[in-house]
Amino acid sequence: EYVWPTIILHTPMVEDADGVAAKKQFLESCEEAAVMAEQGFHNYLNKVLPVELEKDIPFAAAFKDDDIGRLNRGFLRWQRTVFSKASKIPKEEIAWDGSPDRNTKGIDYTWHNWTKSAANAVILNRLLPLLKRYQTEAEATIHGRGLRIFPWAEVYRKGEFQH
Repeated sequence: EYVWPTIILHTPMVEDADGVAAKKQFLESCEEAAVMAEQGFHNYLNKVLPVELEKDIPFAAAFKDDDIGRLNRGFLRWQRTVFSKASKIPKEEIAWDGSPDRNTKGIDYTWHNWTKSAANAVILNRLLPLLKRYQTEAEATIHGRGLRIFPWAEVYRKGEFQH
């Protein structure tokens, strides 16, 4: 009954025309972002998650019955609050799954080396033109505001996978 068009764009993240320096900068930024993501994930596991499990009873109950993906879902939940506070964008605009994100007392919702990262700025500056191209191809309109990007990290260890 419903058919949605699928748009396939083959666009390298860095093209030869960008030059060697731009390619090197982009690849180094991706490596730096990966290191920051792992550090942030370990901070979440060691400092944030224990407080969430102690103080957010509904979250703790859902977490207990969930699979291994719960670690990244919890990490994402924390990152949405971090991003919302840093960008002043309401959490409701980035909580696409509808799950509640509570501000739990005793948790630090800052991650300055991620939200103010020069590496992430390089990556986002490359993504924005690609997203605008997709928006044009899809004939999508965004009413009342510009295009926004919420950069988040997911960390998978050996044997883990995304559902």
